[in-house]
This record gives sequence, structure tokens and C-alpha cells, in this order.
Amino acid sequence: MKKKLHIIIILTLSLVWLILPQAVCLAATYYLDAVYGDDSYDGLVPVWDGVHGPWQTLAQAQSVVQDGDTVILRSGNYGDFLDDITVRTDWVTYEADDGHTPIFTSMRLGRWDGPYDKYLHHCWGACARA
Repeated sequence: MKKKLHIIIILTLSLVWLILPQAVCLAATYYLDAVYGDDSYDGLVPVWDGVHGPWQTLAQAQSVVQDGDTVILRSGNYGDFLDDITVRTDWVTYEADDGHTPIFTSMRLGRWDGPYDKYLHHCWGACARA
């Protein structure tokens, strides 16, 4: 009887695991290099290694990244930064690689004529006045 109960429990748990969508999503880390990157690379490493390499443009990164991902930027000019996606379930983090200084011509976060993250709006306004 105990063996039969164990089998039923294992089968039930296996079925639940297969039917329910996986709740755990792993966030990815991508790399940008405005000077040595290439948008035909996969963005998975900071320096081209013969198989993987960094992307060159923000447009490529923004076409791939998902909520919770991180984009590490190396030195170079990335032009205008525009992130107007108004609904996110988690942050997309853009950060400078250690020892690097990425440059942006301008930045715009959120759509100012619609819903946007009020924290970013408040912080951006305060930071711009500082």
C-alpha cells in the first residue's frame, strides 16, 4: 500500500510539473560594445571569442532583452537611449562594465503621455535639477 501511495504521489507531482508553466525564469545578462561589438553576435560575452561576442547597438539589445535581464555596456557612444515600454513585470538593468564609461547622447525613459513608472519620473526630474 505504501509503495502504491509513493507512486501516486510521484506521478501527481510529475504531472503538475509538466502542466503548470514554469514559474522560475532565469534572467539573462547581455553585453554591448559600441566600438568592437557586432549585432550579428549573440551578446553573451563582453569580448568576441570566436563563437560569442557583444552586440554593438542599443537597438539590438532592446529587441532581445526581457524583464529582469541585465545589459552590461562597455566604453563607447551609444547615441540616444529610449526605453518607452510602459508595462514591465521587472526591471531591465543597464549598467557600465567595470572600468568602462558608456556615453549616451540623450535619454528618455517611459512615455510621458501615458502610463509610466512614477519612481523613474520623480528621480529623473530630481536628478536633472541637481
